Amino acid sequence: METKNLTTVLFLSGLLLASCEPTQQETRHRGTVRVGVDDSYGTMLQSQADTYMHFNPKGTILLEAAPEAVVMAALLADSLEAAVVCRDLTESERNVFLSRQRKPMTYKVATDAIALVLHPDNPVSELTFDQVAGIFGGTTTRWNQLSALAPDLPLDVVFDNPGSANARYVKENFLSNGEFPANFFAVHTNAEVIDHVASHPGAVGILSVGCIADVDDPEAQGFMSKIKVAAVEDTAKTAKPGTFRQPYQAYVFDGSYPLRRDLYYIRTGLSQSLGTGFATFILGTKGQLIIHKTGMVAATAPTSLVRIVEE
Repeated sequence: METKNLTTVLFLSGLLLASCEPTQQETRHRGTVRVGVDDSYGTMLQSQADTYMHFNPKGTILLEAAPEAVVMAALLADSLEAAVVCRDLTESERNVFLSRQRKPMTYKVATDAIALVLHPDNPVSELTFDQVAGIFGGTTTRWNQLSALAPDLPLDVVFDNPGSANARYVKENFLSNGEFPANFFAVHTNAEVIDHVASHPGAVGILSVGCIADVDDPEAQGFMSKIKVAAVEDTAKTAKPGTFRQPYQAYVFDGSYPLRRDLYYIRTGLSQSLGTGFATFILGTKGQLIIHKTGMVAATAPTSLVRIVEE
């Protein structure tokens, strides 16, 4: 009986001492943060989170991949504390957080490119920017409108999701935010975009270059074995007509590949929160090297360029 009473006393004492211990505050390297990410960048951000947590074991990064529109809605509803997307907050969105006595911060972390993927047997491999505008604007609907060598096949455009960053890019840059033409349609994932193009000779797929450019990613290399990537000429800027560029890092960096966009990290928590620590990591050497490996252009890491003189 005495032993039982002593055990009870020790147990209650432990609870009392535990209740008196101060709660550990979240810092830039400790705590938990929920981060939303557009589906196109889920693999990249998972690598960032895994590496960050390896070096900061008291920090937990919970990722939620979804179409960009879903991520932004969750951010505004305070279901997420941070987001990785291809746009900044609008003024009205920023005012929502300011009304809650919070000052959101946006950090540019990379420059990405839109890749146009085609069936391997498609005789068309090069497109001028004007031809791309015709495809996305809905005035070019058959392949023989682009080349005499192309068959008289219907041209359809496939993308990952109506609420994705890829869909928004086309709407904002080529459709004045209007509706998609009748020959456009959405699937659900980037993998489904690849599969559709691989099985439909008349299809054009819209993808982030980060989905297909990582040479160490088996999934990305599996994608590349099924399709080919179109080269695009920036008709308005090229000094030499006929200069077509694929979305390689050097051409995205120097601007000669025209279908580019920036990638941002938005955090809405306090400056000393884990969300800020994760942003600092992504913008640091390790985080920027992870981005570089995906095929995107890192925002802050040094970039080596080799000058190629074209005859």
